[in-house]
Formats: sequence, structure tokens, C-alpha cells
Amino acid sequence: MARTRPSTSKASAVAAATRRERRLLFGLLATTLAITFVVFLPSFANQFLNWDDSLNVLENVPIRAFTWPHLRAFFTQPLMGMYSPLVYVSYAADFAIGALNPSDYHTTNLLLHLVNVMLVGLIVFALVKRAWPAAIVAALFAVHPANVAAVAPISVRSSLLYAAFYLAAYLAYLGYLKRPSAVRLGISLLLFLLSALSKSAAIVFPLLLVLTDLYRRRAWSWKVALEKVPFFLVSLIFGLVTLHFRNDLALGRAPAYSIVERLCLAGYGVMHYARTLIVPVSLSAYYPYPERVSGQLPPYVYLGPMFVLALAGLAWLWKAQRRLLSFGGLFFLINIALILKVVPLGEEFAADRYLYVASIGIFLIGVELCRGYGERTQRAGLALAAVLVVVFSVAAHGRVAAWKDSIAFYDDILAKYPKAVFALSNRAAARITDRQDPAAALRDCDAAIALDAGYAEAYFNRSTAEMMLRKFPAALADANKAIELNGARRGYFQLRAEARLAMGDAMGSLADSTKAIELDPQASDIAKTYLNRGVARISLDDAKGASVDFTKAIELNPTLGAAYQNRGNACALLGDSAGAIADLTKAIELDPASAAAYLARGRVRVRAGDRAGGCSDLAQAANLGRSDARDLAQQLCK
Repeated sequence: MARTRPSTSKASAVAAATRRERRLLFGLLATTLAITFVVFLPSFANQFLNWDDSLNVLENVPIRAFTWPHLRAFFTQPLMGMYSPLVYVSYAADFAIGALNPSDYHTTNLLLHLVNVMLVGLIVFALVKRAWPAAIVAALFAVHPANVAAVAPISVRSSLLYAAFYLAAYLAYLGYLKRPSAVRLGISLLLFLLSALSKSAAIVFPLLLVLTDLYRRRAWSWKVALEKVPFFLVSLIFGLVTLHFRNDLALGRAPAYSIVERLCLAGYGVMHYARTLIVPVSLSAYYPYPERVSGQLPPYVYLGPMFVLALAGLAWLWKAQRRLLSFGGLFFLINIALILKVVPLGEEFAADRYLYVASIGIFLIGVELCRGYGERTQRAGLALAAVLVVVFSVAAHGRVAAWKDSIAFYDDILAKYPKAVFALSNRAAARITDRQDPAAALRDCDAAIALDAGYAEAYFNRSTAEMMLRKFPAALADANKAIELNGARRGYFQLRAEARLAMGDAMGSLADSTKAIELDPQASDIAKTYLNRGVARISLDDAKGASVDFTKAIELNPTLGAAYQNRGNACALLGDSAGAIADLTKAIELDPASAAAYLARGRVRVRAGDRAGGCSDLAQAANLGRSDARDLAQQLCK
């Protein structure tokens, strides 16, 4: 009995201390969540961007209803070239709540981030058993300026969603290590599966489990190895699925590199991401590949591998902190391994959003190093952490504005990288759609083409601006150039169809509209293409064929007033006055300011014997600015 009481007393004291630490943790995390909410509050006013939001949300037809065909599309069709069905589901939930109200999508993003902040705090607490280190890591994760790139853009939903399941799966695994059971391991596996269904970046999760076993000095056995088999199988399956869906993706416009250069780029990538976390200045939503000088990469790129080796050597030599440095460093490396440019893809070299989960490893190293060197060092570290949280919060709050709208987004990129051709071209598109400023769009397109004469999208955007300015020959020439550079884009043919029609080439316009439909019959704005083809058929005296195209346009988009107006005109040519009046009436309901619809209906009504109704329509058309309606009324309504 004499031996039992001290042991029981000690266990009770430990349990009481753990409960105190846990209560303190939840209090600190509650404060962190409140600060995080304030930091990201401006995001609720941010708009959709013409970066990736169009494909993810605005033109993503399957998210508009939870139907079986759409659910099947979620799990069988890639989203932006990636297999992420649960991201489809999350966007569909947002659409069901608020249709295309951007604040609803930003609300979901922020809620996911808050969940992730909570999970980070719980994970670090499970690792170190102390409230303050866990809360500090969670706070740094919550408000680090680089992580704004994962929260502010609607189109980066996949990073937030996969991270939520990934971190929850890891927390479940840590619980399993504390109290092993098949149920806890099964929960971790299920959450990992959900993470993989959100983003392929999750497939590194089994490596994190192995790393954690080593960090916790878990004894190796066949049982320990076998429990990881289901996790590695899930990784293998989703890795193959990812490769399958990326097979049709070109390497983009990434430059060609030798094997040695790729390895150096990968090392430089590690150096770039580490610097971004430690000194988060000059952040950008886009980082270009390093430019060659006289055919060679800049010298600092070749320092990348040496930087990685130096860090590895430091971790090995610093015996007192070897386990911590190795765990935190490998946590970081595991979670950025897939995005290091060993295989260059796309136009961007790096992106801050990739640091979202990986940053936890670096923050853990910093906090734990301070905790390991005495009370004075701990107080200094706590003070430094408080200062960093305040500084990062202010910086992150301001950084949210970089995603305010498309113009602000590309302005921010171009302020750091004036030669970013895609940013100039996309800003031109935003000037056209958001600001109705084709003259400014032309300047951006000219600058983009001067930098890269092979950038097809810049010609497309310049052609669009020239159409708005009624510079039809120039618009046609630029549309031709865009198609010459990339003959697989439906939108390029649709634009050339419009330019050809404006130039009086109805036959060429008909051919281009037909080609656009063949290239992508399921496009979100394909109704416009059928409308354009119908107008071309009218010009070719094919009213019957035109009526079929206008009907198809209406089936695809029942709110397209121009389709009703043009079908009404086709009905009039075919002698169907009743059908013409019905369609023109619908066109007026959709657009009461359409002088052309009133003019057309007035003409049909007069011919059909409704002189009073027809003259009333002609008068309304005249009031809306149609002088030809006034002239016609003088002839028919005396």
C-alpha cells in the first residue's frame, strides 16, 4: 500500500495538470479564432476573380443542383484537371445556399480555415502536451500572411478542404497512438480517404504517419508496418487517378530544363518556401520561373541543393534538437514535395497556398526550440511570438485586399512581376467584363503581346476589346492569330464567328459557330454560340434553320432575351405572326428597354391587323431611341 499511494497521487497530479493545460489551450484557441475572424473579415466583400473562379464556380454547371447526373459528374469528371469530387460538393452546397453570391463562398472558406486552426492547436498539443506552444503554432498558422493565399481566393477551396480532413486524420492517428484500437485507426483511414477525395496533395499522408512513429520512438514490428498498408493503398490508388486525369494536361508554358537544373530548381523551391515562412515579404499570388541569363539559370538557383544539405547537416549536428529539427523539417518537406518543380508544370514556379499545411512543421520547430532552453528563453520566445502574431495579423488583414477583385488581383501581381504576361492578359479581360473599358484592355494586351508574341489568350482578349470598339477588321485579324496559335479553344472560334458576322461574312461565321459547338457542346455559354449561328443563318435566308438554333439557345438558357427576339424575327419571316408576337413579348419581358424588340413586335402587329397595338409598340421603340421606329410609325400609323 505504501508504494501505491504515491503512484496514484502522482497520476492524479499529472491528470489534473493535463486538464489545466487543456482548459488553457481551449481558451487560447478561442482567442485565436476570434483574431482570425477579424483578420479575414474583409474577404466577405471580395468578388469572384477571372483567375480560376470561372471554371470552379461561375461556369461549373454541375454544382447548380444536387441531381444524380450532377453527383455522377462530381465523381467522374476532373475539376481544373484534378480529381476532387468533394470540392464539387462544397461548391454545390454554397450554390444551394446563395447561388452566385461570392460572400457565401468566402464564408465557407473562412469556416474551413477556422476548423483547421483548431485542428492544428489540438495536433500540436497531442505532440508536446503543453498549451502555450500549441496555441502559438495555431496562431502563427492562422494569421501568417502566406496562408492568406489559401483562404482569400474562392478557387483554392481544395487546399482548405483537403487540409481539414488531412489534419483531422492526423489527429485521429495521434489518438490511436495514445490508445490503440481498430476503430481509431479506421477513423483516421476514413478521414484520409475524404482528404484524398478533396485534393491529390493528401497522398503524402502515410509518409507523415511513418515520420510520426519515428519521432515518437515507436518500436518497429510487422503489426506497425501492416497497419500502414491501407493508407499506402489509398495513396497509390489516388496517385494513379491523379495521373489519369492529368494525362490530357499539357506541360503548359513551363520552360524546358535539364535534370540537373530541375534538381537545382527543387532545392531552390525549398529555399524559397522556407524564406517565405520566415520572412513573409513581397508575397505574390504568382511567382515566375527564374529567368535565364545568357542561357544559364541565376546563380542563386544553384544554391538550392546546398541550402537543403546545409539544413540537413545542421539538424544532424545539433544533437540536442536532432529529433525536433528532423521531425519539423521533414514534416515541411513531405508536404511540399509534390509541388517542387522536379517536373516543371504550368507557368508558375511557386505559390504561397502550397505552404498551408507544410508551414506547421516550421512553426513547431521555432516554438519548441524556444521552449527547450530555459525559462528566460521561453519568456523571450513567448514575447517574440506575440509580436509576430500581431505583425502577421496586420499584414494578413491587408493582404486580403489583393483578392478584392480581378483588377486588384492582377495589379498586385504586376507590381512585383511587370513581365507576367498572363496577368496582363487576364487584367485586360477583367477590364472588358468588369469595367467595360476596352481602351485600357487594349493597352494591357499590347503590352502582353510585346512580351510574348505567342500568347494566344492576349490576342483573344485584344480581339474582344476591338469588337467592343467596333474595330472589326482588327478584331478578325487577332481572332485569326489566336486560332493559329491554339486551334482547340471553343471561345476563339465563337469570337471569330462574331467578327466575321460583323464583317458581313455570314458563311464564315456559320462555319466558326459550328466548329465552336463541336469543340465543346457542354460549355456554360454555348447558348450564345447557337444564337450567333442562328443570326448567321438569318443572313443566309435560312429562317427555318435559324429558328432551330434559336430554340436550342432558349432551351440552354431560358433567360436569353436576344434568342427570343431573334426567334420572333425568324417566325415573322416564316409567316408565323402569332409565334413571332409571343417570342417578342417574352423578349420584352426579359428586357423592357429593348427598343429593337418593340420595333419588331410593332411591325408584326401592324401586319397581323393589330394596328393600335403595333403603333403603340412603334411609339415605345421611338421613345427608347429608335429613329427608324418613328419613321415607320409615320408611314403606318397615320
